[in-house]
Amino acid sequence: MTSKTKAQKINNEMKMTNNPKIERIIMTCKGIWIRHKAPRPAIGNRYSTGQKRCQVCEVFLNWDGLWCPCCGYRLRMRPRNLKSELKSRARKKIAEYQLLLNKKRQ
Repeated sequence: MTSKTKAQKINNEMKMTNNPKIERIIMTCKGIWIRHKAPRPAIGNRYSTGQKRCQVCEVFLNWDGLWCPCCGYRLRMRPRNLKSELKSRARKKIAEYQLLLNKKRQ
């Protein structure tokens, strides 16, 4: 699904709701994510390379903030999958250990 059709689908769903309170709460994808879309890294996983995922826009972003620039939804910075989470933790511990070794050598 392209970004234009995805945004149109969300906007059409908003028009179907007659409750004004719900319309204010629903966050829509505006298609801004296209400028910040992150390519898949060759080595490592997406989160270890600093990419973040927006669940509304359904895309990984190269973005420094905590909130999606497109829809305002909070970005996910860690994997939900336990297997991937364990790999991420192991990589982080290895990196911290290597930093300690480098500091001791200097």
